Amino acid sequence: MDSSVLRRHGSTLLALMVALTVGSSALKATGNLLTATASATTLTCNTATGTTPATIVVKPVTALTGSATIAVTYAAVSGGISVSPANGTLNSTNGGSGGVGLTFTVTFAAGCTGVTNLATTPVQFKQAGTNDVSVTLTTNLTATTSGLSASPSPVTISCVAAGSSSPYTYTVGPAVTVNVLSNAANIGTPFTPSTLSSASWLVVNGSGGTATTSSAVSLTVQASNSTDVCHGLAPGQTATTTFALGGSSNDPGKTISVTLQVTHPSPLTAIAPVTLSYVKGSGSPGKASVNIASVSVPSAFFAVDTTTLPSWLTVDYASGSAPKTTRSLPARITPLSRTGTRSGSTFPAMVRCPCRSVFSSQTQHPS
Repeated sequence: MDSSVLRRHGSTLLALMVALTVGSSALKATGNLLTATASATTLTCNTATGTTPATIVVKPVTALTGSATIAVTYAAVSGGISVSPANGTLNSTNGGSGGVGLTFTVTFAAGCTGVTNLATTPVQFKQAGTNDVSVTLTTNLTATTSGLSASPSPVTISCVAAGSSSPYTYTVGPAVTVNVLSNAANIGTPFTPSTLSSASWLVVNGSGGTATTSSAVSLTVQASNSTDVCHGLAPGQTATTTFALGGSSNDPGKTISVTLQVTHPSPLTAIAPVTLSYVKGSGSPGKASVNIASVSVPSAFFAVDTTTLPSWLTVDYASGSAPKTTRSLPARITPLSRTGTRSGSTFPAMVRCPCRSVFSSQTQHPS
């Protein structure tokens, strides 16, 4: 055979050997240093009930020894999935022989925001900033009912209209606090309140937030004190409207019904504040009388809201009809025994009647 042909064959064989060697080295260099094991690869986000988080345990392919470490991070995750913590470090303890590795928790954004049904999302882990092992997750979405729950719901607010005929003089009733929780476990539900433009007499205070199963977001609801105060209603009339708790892009939100009641001023009056004294160690409770009167005929009925009484106060008469003389129907407020209380201590209290007549009291413990 011609020597030039042999030289050409020899060159070709050498080139193939070099190519195989380079390819083998590149394969070795790009081999993963990490393994990742997921407790579940399919996750469901339900706006009403929440989700059950999954975990991904990351370990080194080869057990670490001595001072060797691997810094583990991951690329930004999309599809409404949330991964925590943001990073971790494998060492000879958690990444050595028998080590537990690093555990990353996988859940969803609040309100299932950004989640798509039957979508796949990779969680790309990195070692020292270089892409390594990846876990592909499948997401399911159920978004038919909101996770938001408001209390009270529906809401009743009030206005007091003074005068025998229109135009009445209105006084806005007290604000009602509405506490909003979420039934969506492990994720919560973000919301923003909004009112209807047709109900200018309603004021909702509060910007919203993210409610969870254990942490409520509070709003206050009250009649407007503007030119449309009390909606121009006469005593005994009512008006109804709604306001919305707008959820996330996937959560359908919640609608809260509101009733405005317009009433006459309360006919009851009470002399307040009242101060009573208790001599510490005397064994005798202190008492004070509150005169409850009525300007209406027939007599108005009153009832003390006993839920407003602190533990150290009791009343002898929780309900009755007014007017009454002080002697025949005093509302005596009795301090219970308070051990460990210093002389001269003062304890304020507010006792409320559903009739909207309010009296307050203080208890003193003089020497």
